[in-house]
Amino acid sequence: MGVLQAKPARPAIIVPIVGKNRAAIREAATAIAVSDADIVEWRADHFVQLDDIPEVVTVARRIKEITAKPLIFTIRSRAEGGVGELDAHDYAFTTLRVAVDALDHNDYVDVELRHPGTPCAMKLRRHLQDLAGTIISHHDFNGTPSGDDMYLILEKCAEMSDGAVKLAVTPHSATDVAALLDCAARFTAHHQMPTIAAAMGKLGVASRVVGHLFGSCATFATIGEPSAPGQLSYQQMQRLLAELSPQT
Repeated sequence: MGVLQAKPARPAIIVPIVGKNRAAIREAATAIAVSDADIVEWRADHFVQLDDIPEVVTVARRIKEITAKPLIFTIRSRAEGGVGELDAHDYAFTTLRVAVDALDHNDYVDVELRHPGTPCAMKLRRHLQDLAGTIISHHDFNGTPSGDDMYLILEKCAEMSDGAVKLAVTPHSATDVAALLDCAARFTAHHQMPTIAAAMGKLGVASRVVGHLFGSCATFATIGEPSAPGQLSYQQMQRLLAELSPQT
């Protein structure tokens, strides 16, 4: 299920859309459409009509039509760096409606491990078939847990996910970045589930570029506005990944 692959030779490049309205989203999607980006993430928590579920479904469909690329649908909570907020019921119902009415097998919904709406969302999914995959995610904007704690977080994500897992942390030292990459390498050595691991901010930029060498299956880059601190532009990321690729 889905286009993300465990431990690829080259990471998928995911480009976010963070527009607040239809016009801004259409402009961003049009720019991404002419790029070679692999996947689009719609950060719907930025959308001013997030509480209008039919409108959210319509916009998700339109993004797919314009970009012709796989889509990750994300409502990032404020607790994990987002700008919008839904209660547990609306979070579960919105993610499920988009998965059913707008997405297909190549797409994903990002579901936060700690969100109070996640148990309901996952329970409802079990009664449905042919849905987009899930990315069970955890974002720490305060710091970097210990290597063992990060490993346990990824295991908890994997227990719930039918698609992929994601861990993003905030490093305060180079040692924190190294700990994240070491955790990713250890986790992907024992789990075949596609795993996204990233250290945010300036200190974490290296993890976004070399993460695939440690098992991370994807990285984020921007065509327009970033969705998290430390994201490079798509052109920068393409160039750096090309330089890291084995010469044939």
